Amino acid sequence: MNISFKKSSAAIAAAAAVLCAAAAVFYAAKPRVFTVAFYDIPDAAAAALTVQIRRVLEDSADGRSGKLEPAFKTFAADQPLERYLTQKPLPDLVFTFAGKSAESAAQRSRELNPGLAPAVLASVPVSIRKTALDNRSGRICAVPLLLDHYELAVRRDNPADGQLAFAGADGPTLLAFAGCVAEAAFGADKTAEFADGLRRSDLHSAPIVRETAELIASYINSGTIPPYVFRITQDDLAQLMQNGTPGAVFMPLSFRRTVPFKGAERYQSSFFPAVSGTPARALAIPVLYGVPLARTEKRAHTAETVLKALSGADVQYALSSDAGLAPVHARAETADVQAADVRYWAAAAGIVPSAGQAAFETVPQQNDAAGKLRALILEYVDANAP
Repeated sequence: MNISFKKSSAAIAAAAAVLCAAAAVFYAAKPRVFTVAFYDIPDAAAAALTVQIRRVLEDSADGRSGKLEPAFKTFAADQPLERYLTQKPLPDLVFTFAGKSAESAAQRSRELNPGLAPAVLASVPVSIRKTALDNRSGRICAVPLLLDHYELAVRRDNPADGQLAFAGADGPTLLAFAGCVAEAAFGADKTAEFADGLRRSDLHSAPIVRETAELIASYINSGTIPPYVFRITQDDLAQLMQNGTPGAVFMPLSFRRTVPFKGAERYQSSFFPAVSGTPARALAIPVLYGVPLARTEKRAHTAETVLKALSGADVQYALSSDAGLAPVHARAETADVQAADVRYWAAAAGIVPSAGQAAFETVPQQNDAAGKLRALILEYVDANAP
């Protein structure tokens, strides 16, 4: 019996050793997944980032050895980003625009990640560099990578023969337009007050929002803006541009990129003009950030490697070209005059997020506020507006 027991014990020990060795081989061979998430950014930007991140990771030592595998996901913008970032597993990197969502991501990054040395911003113009978010140690936890821009594009051929059009049926666009009107009329230092006012349940109680609504209504009453502007969808606006109907168009650069060439080329980009005597400007140029959330030393190092690579001049050119947005790198080449202009305007002036993204984290929240703002504007529109 003793001999049999010893033989049985030895067999069990041998089997256990084999299983342990097999498990070690399995886990050693299994690649480490590096997860990247996108929140409320254009599809073209997500696609461009995906291509460049894959290249960076493939070129890394772990990527070449097959030990690292990227995974990409898109968080739906009908829920706050903050909610996604309290669930496990967390992404190692998240990309989103400036505003409430970026603030939530940066706060989570401060809790989990050491951040990047400020040197990652060395080639970024000062005004853009100032938008980077940092942690208590002064390290960067939200890295600026690309720029969108809410432009006022003027028809090249006889612009006076036509009205100013925008996609007023789209909530984020309407809030962005109202924010640009408020900034142009009341100055850069009023942009935060305007965003705060949008969050009130009764917009009448926010003087700056009420005064902005009166201004927009006056543009409708004078015929500068068509009275049906709140029924114009993004598809409608693209068709109007194809036909050359509006004399001017308010739109983000990211939307311009979706308009067929014939329509887009009819309109020359410009920044939103100031009302005479307006103090210092702050243009609505939303910054797209990369925010590291990786917790372990190895993952944090990989996130840093990716963000540094995305900040380089050559990759910035590729990102900008494929995403249709402007680069933040001061010396990166640009694919066209629109991207070059946006970077120049961002470097020359103060910049702020779009009013909707500054005030709210989700698209439904922006749509709700836009509905209230439409109703407020219409209170001041004459029944017989042209």
